[in-house]
Amino acid sequence: MKQLILALVIMIVSNYSYGQEEFLIQENQAGIFKVGEELPLVDARGLFYKIEEKFDVVSTPNGDIKDPYYLFSTDGEALVKITMEYDDATGAYNDTIAEIEVFSPKYKTAKGVGVGSTVVTFIEKYADYKLWYTYISDMYVIDTKTLKSTQFLLNGEDYVEEVDFDSDYTPLMESKFKAGSKIQTIRFF
Repeated sequence: MKQLILALVIMIVSNYSYGQEEFLIQENQAGIFKVGEELPLVDARGLFYKIEEKFDVVSTPNGDIKDPYYLFSTDGEALVKITMEYDDATGAYNDTIAEIEVFSPKYKTAKGVGVGSTVVTFIEKYADYKLWYTYISDMYVIDTKTLKSTQFLLNGEDYVEEVDFDSDYTPLMESKFKAGSKIQTIRFF
């Protein structure tokens, strides 16, 4: 009888706990969320998220526009922000994921890199890294060819020099970042 109860408890706990694959960062994908696929509002694996529909307000010459997004959280921690694809033909957003932004350090690559990892750690794990700045969206980025369409975003205040840019892609040097500089968010597009 004790063995039967123990087996039942293990089944219940494993059904409601998060496995490593649920937070795995892959190309265009953070756990169950993948760019180009439909938004998974219900997941059969027992993941429980608080899902909130929110809006970013974008100012344009024709007035403010409200861009909707979904914020997924669990246990009071914001995990990911999901932006949906806009269909010009219908003039509405559809159910396809256009962009993912990861806030939680729970999400990691197969090499253990995620939010909170240092620039040095990223470079140790991904020798093909590129460190760069874009003035178009004012982003400091480190990325790798291994994970296409995935950007690990850094805090611009950690860069100790003013960026001298003459194009939308300006290479940066690791040595110009403060010691201990960390990944702030991860963006998939």
